[in-house]
Amino acid sequence: MVKRQHENDPEAFTWEMFKNEFSNQYIPKSVHREKDREFSRLEQENKTVAEYEASFAQLTKFTPDLVATEKSRARRFEEGLRTSIRQAVILFKIATYSGVVNKALLVEREQRFGLGPE
Repeated sequence: MVKRQHENDPEAFTWEMFKNEFSNQYIPKSVHREKDREFSRLEQENKTVAEYEASFAQLTKFTPDLVATEKSRARRFEEGLRTSIRQAVILFKIATYSGVVNKALLVEREQRFGLGPE
């Protein structure tokens, strides 16, 4: 059914478009609203960076508009990091989500174990 709606579109029907259409059609709006609220409140708190990243990634499946660009995704992830990690990560002005996650993991490792780069 979704394909039929886009058969005559000049733009190719992408995987992202399919996921959005599927989500809009089969996941209730109330679930989307609740996930939006969860995502807005999401912070690292006492989680490890890896645990926080897993929660972040899971919730972004329901809130793609809130992190539509690579830069907005990176900034939002940074904002939710524990203060001591965030302060170290923002100094690098990293533009990509994966870059911010990787740097946060390194900073966390340094803070926990006092280990420098290998």
